[in-house]
This record gives sequence, C-alpha cells and structure tokens, in this order.
Amino acid sequence: MLNFLKENSYSIVKMMIYQFGLTVFGFMLSMSVGQNEFLQLVASIFAIIFYLFLLYSMTWTVGSKDHDKVSNKRAPYVPANGLYMSMVANAINFLAGIFMFTGYIVGGKEGTLYGVWNMITKLIQAMYLGLSINIPDEFHFIMYLLTPFPAIFICGLAYYLGVKDISILKLLGINTNNKKK
Repeated sequence: MLNFLKENSYSIVKMMIYQFGLTVFGFMLSMSVGQNEFLQLVASIFAIIFYLFLLYSMTWTVGSKDHDKVSNKRAPYVPANGLYMSMVANAINFLAGIFMFTGYIVGGKEGTLYGVWNMITKLIQAMYLGLSINIPDEFHFIMYLLTPFPAIFICGLAYYLGVKDISILKLLGINTNNKKK
C-alpha cells in the first residue's frame, strides 16, 4: 500500500487539486445563475462533465505512460490502478458522505450533525450544487454518498484505456497531441 501511494501520490494529489478547482468553478457557476433552478442544474451538469473530463484526461495520460513500462516488462500490469488512485483521492468525499449519513440517522435532517456535514459536503463538492437543489433534502445524503462513484468509474476506465493505448477522443475524431513524457 505504501509503495502504491509513493508511486501514485502525484496523480492522487492532482486529482484532489482538480476537485478543489472544480469546486470553486462549480460554486462560481452556481452563484452566477442566481435562483433559476434550471440554469443551476445545467451549470452543475456542465461542471460535473468538465470535472470528469479532466479526470479522464489526466488518468488516461498516467495509463499511457504506464503502457510503456508494462509492455517493456519494467512494471507489473495492474488494470485497476486508476480505480485505486481515484478511491484514495475521493476518500474525503466518502468520509463526508458517511458523516452526513450518520448525522441524518442520528438526528434527522434537522439535526446539527447532519446540518454541519451537509454544509461541509456541499462546500467540498460544489459542482453538485445544482443537482442537490433539485433533490429533496431527505435524499441529499444518498446523493453525496454516490457522487464519488462516477469519478472512480471514469478514472478506472481511463487508466485501462491508457494502458491499452486506446483513446476515446481519437475514436470521436478529436485529434490530441498527447506526447508521452
């Protein structure tokens, strides 16, 4: 485990920085559209897609770099490496969702623990604000328990495709000049 963290700490921290940046971006988008729930939903969906695209691009590049190591037998092939990196990077999201769920179970939606973790969770995952506005308060904890899973899935898929040297962007006709460093 320590070896995994040592080898992938840069990518994990980069994922966390992406989340922080997209949190600010999502918060700014949500604030800019005012009280219009439809525009908040659209802005939130845009921020989420942009966040997942950034994660895909970064993790695909990591997988592409590992492609050379794996094909030359300098490193073992670990197809779930992208999943593991994303799970570590999303640990704070899992914990926030679990604490929010615990607060809901202990005190209901009016409970102080739920209210505090609801606020903290919305601050660290502001790109999902537009979605949470359109979901009843009783189900916010379920939504925030599920929010790390798209990122984990995208990172796992992107790493796998990167190691296999398959680019979805090229399949869609988008020319990229990703040079392996």
